[in-house]
Amino acid sequence: MAIQPLEKAQASPAARAIYESIERTGGRPSNFIKMLGHAPEILAAFSALNEAIWADSALSAKLKDLAYLRASLLNGCYRCTLSHAASSRRRGYTDEQIAALKEPQGRRRADLFNPVELAVLRFTDLLTTRPGNIDPADLEALGAHLSTAQIVELVATVATANWTNRINEGLLTPPG
Repeated sequence: MAIQPLEKAQASPAARAIYESIERTGGRPSNFIKMLGHAPEILAAFSALNEAIWADSALSAKLKDLAYLRASLLNGCYRCTLSHAASSRRRGYTDEQIAALKEPQGRRRADLFNPVELAVLRFTDLLTTRPGNIDPADLEALGAHLSTAQIVELVATVATANWTNRINEGLLTPPG
């Protein structure tokens, strides 16, 4: 069974309103959004969460994008990797840094990342690949670089990345 992105003309009024909200800000609904359009209540809940994740707040959008990209690479989500590699570049990461993240031990490139970025990458790796193994020492290590509010936002960002990766891969969302 192939599930296709739901275009605005076929979307429910609730989903259409979210598509139009994205368009009003100069964007266009991604195929991920259009896939969630088949379940308007989930789309609405995701839209609210996504807006909160990317709002100007304690953790910079640059660090959020770094974590999102690393989680997407670890999960092999082609769609999210493309999207977040592009946004990471716009936020100042270099092609060399992005390429390093694609390598199994790329997060260890201390010559390419500052100590805060290395801590974010290490924690992203743990939360994405072995969440049940996170212990107080891991949070303490992260706390040497980030405030409590920043840590909460990082965890929410990585969890959202993992969720969106699984939605995209589970539905075979076409790129775009």
